[in-house]
Amino acid sequence: MQAGRELDLKVAKALGWKVSEDEGIFCDEDGHVLDEPKFSTTWEGMGLLVEELAKKGIAIQLNSRFVDGVLIDFFCLVQGAKYYRGAVAGKAPHAVCLALLKANGIAV
Repeated sequence: MQAGRELDLKVAKALGWKVSEDEGIFCDEDGHVLDEPKFSTTWEGMGLLVEELAKKGIAIQLNSRFVDGVLIDFFCLVQGAKYYRGAVAGKAPHAVCLALLKANGIAV
């Protein structure tokens, strides 16, 4: 799945947030209305996602991979219910989102 709004919606739902897709309204678990997060496309969005995962006690590991000194992609592992699930993507925020969904058994 490509990075962008569709992936961000799935991530918000996986976090237990309430989402109104047509109105673009996102509410966290406490009911606070938030700006539409860009989990999969920005460092700020990824930071928010990592903070939300930390609140839930979910561990992640993010590694950058290089070949001959050139960054080729990112590999992320996210703690699932029984084991870790991983994903690879060209950008770190995208990799974290994909791994989170896989760890929750959500098809991507």
